[in-house]
Amino acid sequence: MAGCRLVPRCGLARQLVEAGSAEAGDAASTDATPALCVETPPEVEPTCLPAASVARVAVWCSAGLIAAARNTGMDEATLLLNLDLVGTFAFALNGALIAVRAARLDIVGVITLAMITALGGGIVRDILIGALPPTTFSDWRYLVVAAGGGLVAFLVGHRSHRLILPINVFDAAGLALFAVTGAAKAWSFGLGTGPAILLGAITGVGGGTLRDVLVRRVPTVLSSGLYAIPALLGATITAVACRLGAYGLVAALVAAAACFGLRMVGVLYRVNAPTPPGEPAQHET
Repeated sequence: MAGCRLVPRCGLARQLVEAGSAEAGDAASTDATPALCVETPPEVEPTCLPAASVARVAVWCSAGLIAAARNTGMDEATLLLNLDLVGTFAFALNGALIAVRAARLDIVGVITLAMITALGGGIVRDILIGALPPTTFSDWRYLVVAAGGGLVAFLVGHRSHRLILPINVFDAAGLALFAVTGAAKAWSFGLGTGPAILLGAITGVGGGTLRDVLVRRVPTVLSSGLYAIPALLGATITAVACRLGAYGLVAALVAAAACFGLRMVGVLYRVNAPTPPGEPAQHET
């Protein structure tokens, strides 16, 4: 695929290629995995990261959650809550980083966008399944976690000129976790497999859609190659596991990993969903 050809577009990789030295050849041979390189404004240096590094982070996080669950005897309700809070924090960071780098908002705007990104999809889900008041307003932890994520991003975001990678990774993580928890909660409220899948996807993409509308961008779910499709995949695996009575930490992490992995493949290789015949493919920027 064309993913490996993205490397020379980044400053460091481009210098190594142009140098033509033995050290450059060794460096290229030791890191043959595709790199995540995203075009940024002229004043911002593009960000590079080997795809293997993203995969390693996901594996480490999954292993940590499995170990914690086994040591604490986590039940399904606690699992759902913990995954939901992790997804809330990830999406809050994503929304706040976009507010800092793209919209250049003040602290009120950053935290507001972080909370809307983190909580919007869950509120829509809870309203649709009749879980009123929404969990966001009945459990103080959601508001605190969302506001905390926004504050963290506000404090550290301006120090880094390489935020495209964190924005994409946190977005993929939030998408994956919310797709899983959304489908699981819909199933627990007595909905069937199809509605659970649909609500899982809505939970995953809802906050990001509200975020993009507020910063006057075309919603990622409408313009990005692989966004809704990974959410549907994660929600489908979750709903099927629930129907088979096999839903638990391992099933939830498998579903989240599948969604996260597919989303990152779309970012790494610029893979797009099918477009109408004759229409040029759109690429993420």
